[in-house]
Amino acid sequence: MLEGREGQTTGPKPSYRPCPPDLWRIPDAFQHIAELLRLHSGHLSFERCLPPIPQDAPDRLIRVRAALASSFVVALEMVRNGDTALEQEQPFGTIMLAPRVTVAEQVT
Repeated sequence: MLEGREGQTTGPKPSYRPCPPDLWRIPDAFQHIAELLRLHSGHLSFERCLPPIPQDAPDRLIRVRAALASSFVVALEMVRNGDTALEQEQPFGTIMLAPRVTVAEQVT
């Protein structure tokens, strides 16, 4: 086995570390959707819950896919937790989100 010269340190070996794209993540989507639902008392289209992604953004396709996936996962989790209702009147139609109204909120 080849070794360096005696008394010389070789230092750390270089390694490949790609810079991952800055994608819309589930925590980002959760915070954004929760804020939008808090500000809008009525129905909110799912498209309005997506972040704006410029047409000339690098890796635009993967950014759009990540935003759609993470936002949809958050919407489903909010439905499962009972915080939100999802409605879609027809297949491939607009998906609408609405905050759930509790019995206590209906009385007041």
